[in-house]
Amino acid sequence: MKTRIITVLVWVILFMPNIYAQKSDSILVSKTDSIAMPKAQATIIYPWGTNGEASMKKANNVSFNLFYGVNGGLDGAELGGIGNHNLGDVKGAQFAGVSNITKGKTTGAAFATAVNVSSDSVRGALFSGGVNYYQHSLNGAVFAPVNVGVGNAKGAQLGVVNVQSKRVDGAQVGVVNYATNVSGSQIGVVNTSDSISSSFQLGVVNYTTKASGSQLGVVNVVGNDDGVVPIGLFSVVGNGYFGLELSTSEIYHTTLQYKMGVDAFYNIFSVGLLDYSNLSQYSVGYGVGTQKRLGKHHLLGIELVGHQIVEDNEWDVVNVLGQINLDYTFLITQNIGINFGPSINGYYTELNNGGQWGNIDMPYDPVLEHEFDRGKLFGWIGLNAGLTIRF
Repeated sequence: MKTRIITVLVWVILFMPNIYAQKSDSILVSKTDSIAMPKAQATIIYPWGTNGEASMKKANNVSFNLFYGVNGGLDGAELGGIGNHNLGDVKGAQFAGVSNITKGKTTGAAFATAVNVSSDSVRGALFSGGVNYYQHSLNGAVFAPVNVGVGNAKGAQLGVVNVQSKRVDGAQVGVVNYATNVSGSQIGVVNTSDSISSSFQLGVVNYTTKASGSQLGVVNVVGNDDGVVPIGLFSVVGNGYFGLELSTSEIYHTTLQYKMGVDAFYNIFSVGLLDYSNLSQYSVGYGVGTQKRLGKHHLLGIELVGHQIVEDNEWDVVNVLGQINLDYTFLITQNIGINFGPSINGYYTELNNGGQWGNIDMPYDPVLEHEFDRGKLFGWIGLNAGLTIRF
């Protein structure tokens, strides 16, 4: 009995390595068969590469082009000394010494020192030292001195010159920005668009054909007001507010003001005539204002205006009158009205004639007087009234 048991154990010990080896071999073979090796190619310059002329029909997971390569597509990573050219879609990352050119869609990121071109849409980011160009939509961001898109864009264009032929939902940041329609923001020196909707333009010059939103710049031009608020030194709105006002006050016997913009924010250009010691003087001024309708015939506004008072054409002396005017306007007709209201006046002058500061006649003692080293400040409450014409 013992002899039989020992014999069985010996046979088990002898054959177990062989059984385990067979199982291991089968497992290794199975694993080897299930692994899909990445498709890779290497090219010196097309067609001198591992795929030869057939490279145009083959997509790769890994692609290396010493100088310039042409391939069917990419789903992975590609590096090119000069250029990468793909005839199909690209997914992943591309790095090129000069250019990446893709005939299909680009999903991922492309980096080039000179040019990135996508003949279809871009979903991701393009980085270039020269130009980014995409022929269809953008969903992501592009960074280059010049960015040009033909379709719609959701995301951001950041460069020196940004051009989007259709709609931008996002931001354009550059020196010159253009888009057909903007829903977002344009930030640059010159911003132009055919229309902006609930958007913001920030620049030296802002232009749009139709706008709802806001503009902040030195010059703002809007063809058609659709709820825009242009804030700047000079704003022109095609169907906005244009007004001419002839008024008088305790200081001025005649003031002519031209106003332009929109009711929510407008610019004021002013000239005035006043007398002091039988000497004729004039002033030039600039200001801003806002007004709100309180019915068909009633307007209530507040204006901030500064005037430089000039005597004998001497402009080199600080002689400034600042006014905060609270105006009520009653419209007799749709375009003609009368206005009146109180004003808070602050007058600072560095003009001193024999101990007498300034060159305006105040009708009563000011409520504020303060003398500085170089000038004197006066303050008082006044009144103004006038006739206004709206265009």
